[in-house]
Amino acid sequence: MRIRKILGRVVKEHINHSVAKLENNRYAVGQLTIGQVVEIDAQFDTLEAAFKHWVATLPMHDKPVRTGCGDEHMAQP
Repeated sequence: MRIRKILGRVVKEHINHSVAKLENNRYAVGQLTIGQVVEIDAQFDTLEAAFKHWVATLPMHDKPVRTGCGDEHMAQP
């Protein structure tokens, strides 16, 4: 199933570790891009399950981590 929307990400050096929503309303975690196909065995049924896996697999190093999300998630004035 294809990725519909990136919900959040952590960018560490050249690694972009994301959590995403798929076209079938399931979720995926990893180095993802919109439109990328995710195999069924790498999909999560719930956002909670995907988020827990995302946090558990975040790249951890000594340097600070930059977090971000798409413009659609930024607060509006």
